[in-house]
Amino acid sequence: MFKVVKNNNQKILTQGSLDYLIIEKWSNSLEDVISNCQAVIIATKETNWFNDIVLQLRTHKDKNVFLKPVFYKYDIKSEYIIHTDGLFEEDLSNHIVKAILDKVESVPQLQIEQNFDVTTRLIQFLYTREAKLSPTKNRYSKIGYVYPFIGLYFTSKEYEIEKQLQFLVNDEALNVQLKDKVQLCNDCHDSYLIYKETCPKCKSINLEAHDIIHHFTCAHVAPQEQFINNENDNLQCPKCNKHLRHIGIDYDKPSSVYNCNTCDHHFQVAQVVSECHSCNHVNSLEELIEVTIYDYELTMKAMLMAEGKYVINKTEEQDAVIIFNQLLDQEKERNFAKGYSSYLATVSLTGELLNILDSDFINSFWKDIKEIVKQYVANDLCYIKKGNSIQLLLLDVDEEKAEEVRDKMIYNMELLLSDNIKSHIKITNDLVNVKAI
Repeated sequence: MFKVVKNNNQKILTQGSLDYLIIEKWSNSLEDVISNCQAVIIATKETNWFNDIVLQLRTHKDKNVFLKPVFYKYDIKSEYIIHTDGLFEEDLSNHIVKAILDKVESVPQLQIEQNFDVTTRLIQFLYTREAKLSPTKNRYSKIGYVYPFIGLYFTSKEYEIEKQLQFLVNDEALNVQLKDKVQLCNDCHDSYLIYKETCPKCKSINLEAHDIIHHFTCAHVAPQEQFINNENDNLQCPKCNKHLRHIGIDYDKPSSVYNCNTCDHHFQVAQVVSECHSCNHVNSLEELIEVTIYDYELTMKAMLMAEGKYVINKTEEQDAVIIFNQLLDQEKERNFAKGYSSYLATVSLTGELLNILDSDFINSFWKDIKEIVKQYVANDLCYIKKGNSIQLLLLDVDEEKAEEVRDKMIYNMELLLSDNIKSHIKITNDLVNVKAI
């Protein structure tokens, strides 16, 4: 059951505990009303109005506005649809709204210096939707693809989106999966390119291709027109005068040759150029800018950033410890709430010899151990080195499996230690269910 009420000239649709603000055209006076509603329905068939509403909402400085669930009422032809949460459908939309709002509650309000930090906003948007960032093909985009949410911030410089996303990849906030590769004009960075074969001498496109014939019997090679008998149009070798009847038996066509009808230049390989349909710049293939298109997915580190739990301006080692401990706390809550079973395994080295061993040997040893650890954990955030110990967070395993992993770790560490060293160093271990921590 739902009802539509009018309040201060604004239409509000109420479904249970959810209020949907119905918008037909953007106005700055809507901001207060939007904050008091749980979601927005765009009810216009005018593309320009629709686009303006989406832009105003998704680029707003307040998280309670730019993260607001937004739906559209009518099937409208607009590339801005990808920045919404879909077509409004009563039961499904209610479910989506509640899921998004639960996530928004755990997202902190942006500070003044973060108001226009696009990457932070993007992480929060993907986090609250539990979504991947997957660009879709669009004929009118300069790079041939449009990106949900972040694309609104780079409408005139779309080719820079990948650079921004690469920062997040380098910071281990996004995982990537190859989707496509596109070529852009070197002058205007547009992907609307026309490829043409041209004469390498005069650059003309007025070319004519001719097959080359190789006569097996006498080994004569020449353009096909030289083999044509003008009396009967049959093929006859101009060198030995024998008739060529069967391709593959009497002769073959190993290649072709071009003739330029503008300058009469003969050549075997045409020069391929790419003419930009937008700015008319003619690019050589070497000049084209290649942009790789990826699908992106938030890492655990990015999820912690979205919740404001990731501390910046720390050393890499401090960052790793902070993230690991926060992940451990989250896993403990998850195990209690949903009955999962996860374990924390700690394997340590003890002995006075550790203090006098060559530092290069120790560093190489722990480097090898980390490579071994990666085989047993879900991702790089699930293990941490602390002094002469290494901790592994084993997700969703029973006690038997956790003991198996711990024992394999100890076995591999013993293999890496030489016999002389092993007798002076003790390997200790601890295995505990995260619920008991």
